Amino acid sequence: MRKLVLLSLMTLAPGLVPSPAGALGLLTPEGATMVVDEAQVVAVPGPSSSVMIEQLELRGDARRFVLLRVFPKAPTAIRLASPELLEVLEGATAVAPPLHLELKRRMFGPSILTALLMGFGSGPPPAEQSDEEIAKAKEEKPELPRARFDEAEVLRFSGPISSSTITGQRFFPPDFDAWLSGTLVNLPRPTRDALLSAFAAGSTIVAMQIDRPPGAGPFLFGPVEYRLATPLVTEPLLLPSGPSSGVRLRTYGLHPSLPYTPSVREAVFNDTPWDGLRGSGANVVYWGQPGAEVQEALSDRFALTSSAVRVARTEVRYSERPTSDTTFLSPRGAIDIPERAKRGSGIDLFLCIMMGLAPLLYAPESWLLLWITANARDRLKRGQTLGLVGAMWPLYALLVAGYWMYTLNDLGRTAALGPLLIGVVRLFMPPEDNQTRQIRVDFARKKRANMGKTDRPKGTKDGRSLPPKAEARSLPPKAKQD
Repeated sequence: MRKLVLLSLMTLAPGLVPSPAGALGLLTPEGATMVVDEAQVVAVPGPSSSVMIEQLELRGDARRFVLLRVFPKAPTAIRLASPELLEVLEGATAVAPPLHLELKRRMFGPSILTALLMGFGSGPPPAEQSDEEIAKAKEEKPELPRARFDEAEVLRFSGPISSSTITGQRFFPPDFDAWLSGTLVNLPRPTRDALLSAFAAGSTIVAMQIDRPPGAGPFLFGPVEYRLATPLVTEPLLLPSGPSSGVRLRTYGLHPSLPYTPSVREAVFNDTPWDGLRGSGANVVYWGQPGAEVQEALSDRFALTSSAVRVARTEVRYSERPTSDTTFLSPRGAIDIPERAKRGSGIDLFLCIMMGLAPLLYAPESWLLLWITANARDRLKRGQTLGLVGAMWPLYALLVAGYWMYTLNDLGRTAALGPLLIGVVRLFMPPEDNQTRQIRVDFARKKRANMGKTDRPKGTKDGRSLPPKAEARSLPPKAKQD
């Protein structure tokens, strides 16, 4: 009786105890390793079907390995996608800090205060690269080799499993068992149980045997496009064969109106992605409409019904291995990233112009040179020669404009407009036209003149009486007749 109960438990245990789906993923020969460092996924949900594009960055010493993916429903198509698609999405969703924030760190311009403020505090500011430097670094960075992908070598396995009525041991479908035996990969017991449970649930196993490219460094596999027969995108769990320090996951959710993010972590809409990721959640670092050309290309590529394609870019860092598949869902509380005051907007440029005047208003060198220039121009009116002393403050304004032109890039150089205009006007406009003329009044002389007028008697001129003729002329006409 005890033996029958034990055999019954052995038969039911694989179905009752959930085998870890994490056992599926990368399989290597005995003693070899293969891990995933980074994964990029493009998720395009639809009314009845969806599209998933996946690219993996792998690292390990296995010359040949097996990639197993479990899908609840068999993909309708599996093919190689264009790597340019990920490059276009990366460039269209990269959010740089607003230009006025770059000025904020060095708002005092070529002043000693800039060196003092940037040298103390919490440490030096993070290095910021211009668009030209990023493009140059991208060109100099060696492109990772790609493992070969052949659509004809992608195998799909499904079917019922068999089991022994005596021992309770379950067996793979014959075709999968024969193929797996020829790969010579190591199949741990948890992996075997997970595969058997997937077959028993009616899932489809997509298997690929991959040869790594020459070299010992990291390499890329994909991007591979999966056409799914489900409205939502679910990325099958993929775990390494060997020790791993974590996986970087970058996803792009494409939809006309809703952001789709991986559900394994809580979505966090990070409106300042240039400051780094926030916490351990799924950081949404872009949610908006890319350029018209990118939208049109995406609509044509995925046959979307709406040309107004919105993209949600999410960054996740897994320090521990996830234990379930990744389903893309739409979170609540979505906000546009970048916001209205994005880089290069009207508000951003206005703040740049205003902050470009800060060195002239707040730097101590500016006040000192302004005082020296004002005194020099006052001496010029008294006939003294100035030389360059009278142009020190305008030259400092031109120095500030040159500083902004040299240290900033692209539209950030609009900060130089204010100092440049002030420096040119003050340098080439004559002092007489720039300053109000001094008016000197001799109050003592004016007072004596006023006192003389008030002391004169009426009818006199300079203290003398008017002549009779003048008096007669001053009489009215009626008095003359009398």
